[in-house]
Amino acid sequence: MNTSLRLKLFIANSWVVLAVIVGLTAFFTASAVTGLQSRLQAKTHRYVQMLVHAAAAALAFEDVEGVREAFAPAAIDLDLLSIVVRRDDGSVLFAQSGAGLPGNTLVVRLPVTSREGPKGTLEVTVSYARIDQQRRNILAVSLLVGLLALACACLTSWIIGGSFGRRVARVTAHAIAIGEQRVVAPLCDARKDELGVLSRAFDGMMANLEQQVQRRTADLVKAEQELLHALGQAAFNEDFNRAIVENAADGILTTDSAGFIKSWNAATESIFAVPAKAAIGRPLTDFLSSSSRGRMEKTITRADGSVTQVDVRVTEVRVSEGTLRVAFLRDLADEKH
Repeated sequence: MNTSLRLKLFIANSWVVLAVIVGLTAFFTASAVTGLQSRLQAKTHRYVQMLVHAAAAALAFEDVEGVREAFAPAAIDLDLLSIVVRRDDGSVLFAQSGAGLPGNTLVVRLPVTSREGPKGTLEVTVSYARIDQQRRNILAVSLLVGLLALACACLTSWIIGGSFGRRVARVTAHAIAIGEQRVVAPLCDARKDELGVLSRAFDGMMANLEQQVQRRTADLVKAEQELLHALGQAAFNEDFNRAIVENAADGILTTDSAGFIKSWNAATESIFAVPAKAAIGRPLTDFLSSSSRGRMEKTITRADGSVTQVDVRVTEVRVSEGTLRVAFLRDLADEKH
């Protein structure tokens, strides 16, 4: 399961080709041998049919020379081992060896009869040696052709598998590089098979991803510029507003929803004779006896012990952090004077 595709294709193709070669070799060898055996048996029966009359005459007249002359052509037959003419009592009247090689044999016996009754038996023995030799030759040729075909098939499979494996490895490496967000060159595979389609799909996907990245990068740059502009504008507005508050002639202070001082401008410092650092974070009731909404006139004692009259106007402002209170103070000492 963990081997490469190239090796898997090679093994599968080799097994298939080997099975086909073995099957075809067995089939053609068996067919050839069966055909040879059938022809040998047919030839043997023809011999018997031709020689049975000569054997009958020889048995009737005890004519050994006549039967030898009649059987002489059969002596040179390469498939014939022997011809035996036996009398009715089993004794041999005539026996002749053929030119056949020893090996597996086929024995055909045919009774010899005449009008008077049985005369004896004609026995013909043929050899399968030539058939066995032809079978071995056919098998050897078939195996040689099969091995050559197997070698060609394996070589072809190995070459094709190598090409296929390299293309798969290239696509795989491309996919890994994409997963690792590395810059990769297009595969540019123009072939029309499945791997070519897959390669072009990867190229199209990378092109789309690059376009999306470019668009999103442009959007991010634009958004960043807008944010920087907005932050700059907000900072400018904040500085501008702070400058206005700090330089206002009236005292301006703010508190959070719990009543603790959050800002304290220069005019407020002058009214209470308390610097901002010492006032911020303290409750407003430390400086004003009441922080209720509305407008009122208060008599306050400064930090230096002097007393003055202050016009106080408290209002509430709702922001995201909650409700803030803003107090506007005006020193009435000069007006009173």
